[in-house]
Amino acid sequence: MSGARLACVVAWAALSAATIATAQPAPDNAWLLVKVLQQDGKPLVSPAPTISLKAVDPGALPVNERPIRKNDGYLYVGVKAGEYTISVRLANSAATQEPTPIALTPGENVFLWHMGPTTRGRVKLQKDGEPVEPRRAVWALSVHDAKARTPWRKLLVTPLPQDGGYTILGLVENSYRLTVATDVGYGAVEFTVPDGAQEMDLPAIELTPGGAVRMFVTGAEGRPVAGARCSLRGRLADGESISVALRTDAEGAAITPMLPPGKWTWTCYRAAGHVRTGTLTMKDEDVVVVVDLVPPPPPSAPEL
Repeated sequence: MSGARLACVVAWAALSAATIATAQPAPDNAWLLVKVLQQDGKPLVSPAPTISLKAVDPGALPVNERPIRKNDGYLYVGVKAGEYTISVRLANSAATQEPTPIALTPGENVFLWHMGPTTRGRVKLQKDGEPVEPRRAVWALSVHDAKARTPWRKLLVTPLPQDGGYTILGLVENSYRLTVATDVGYGAVEFTVPDGAQEMDLPAIELTPGGAVRMFVTGAEGRPVAGARCSLRGRLADGESISVALRTDAEGAAITPMLPPGKWTWTCYRAAGHVRTGTLTMKDEDVVVVVDLVPPPPPSAPEL
């Protein structure tokens, strides 16, 4: 069974603004709930599918544990946030869903796998009407849900670079919005997938130059902190969201792609466990954020 239907919802834990505190043991932990749905939309309970989750980074620790059965789904606990591929194989079947790239963010992630035919979408990026191939691209694919409190719901799907453009796997009949942030600009396109389509070319996304966030992370005595992890999550129109993950270099610096205007929440932390969060507003110009990860002083001993 190749190209099985998929959709997912990403939910983030709320972040307190501009505070510094002692972090939980692993602030980059992600929880992934995988649900396998039959063609009528009901969860597949038996026979249990075989689920494979593999990290894209060759240096990452392998995901050895099996997911835990939870109600009508399968739960991975304590997986590190990052880039993965996921595949599902049904019992008593030699067919396996082709590995689908996903990006897990800290907190809760839900991946819905629908049994049945799907559509591949192809999209290209352009600037001033001319095709471009940026060095870096961060994506957010959202599906329209008229019954939800917010009309756009983010899916856990990452487009794949292919033939000068990008391919999106696992689309089903519905309306979508695809947003991208790159090193040459940002843009978005809305499209509708008709029933029964196997492949379709989506409208090209015209990129608009914008601003980037430049993060500078310092520690004790103002020295740069290399290897600090930072993430940004933007709330765009109609409840749509987009996330960017960064890691500081030897100078304690990291830079995002050009981001769409809107409200953004950032989080930075390092292995020592100190976390700092804050908010910012993007308005098509660069924003500089200096993050001090010096831990707070220990409480003083009470006077006797």
